[in-house]
Amino acid sequence: TLVLTGVEGCGKSTALAQLCERVETMERRWEERRRGGALDPSEAPPFILKHSFADPSFPRDVSHFLERACLALRRRFNIREPVPADPADLPEAFAAFLEHAALFRRVLVIVDA
Repeated sequence: TLVLTGVEGCGKSTALAQLCERVETMERRWEERRRGGALDPSEAPPFILKHSFADPSFPRDVSHFLERACLALRRRFNIREPVPADPADLPEAFAAFLEHAALFRRVLVIVDA
């Protein structure tokens, strides 16, 4: 667990955005190499789940984040379990979906608040 803290405007969001860009670049390069031949899946860069509570286009509640994260994990890792409709069930589902994803790849969760 890494927690990045600091006063408003010191560059935390920028640093997280740059981290995401670097990992996404690593992902593209890895996919290109993977198409060219067999690669060890353990060498894959982490799958990124990112969410910003500062984004005004999204609700600012944890349930919304958990629902979006579960949907992304479900889609990427072919999870057959449905995403719960009850917000109270989302934390347990998120943990289970992360556990499933971790069987195939590392997962990097970035939350910018």
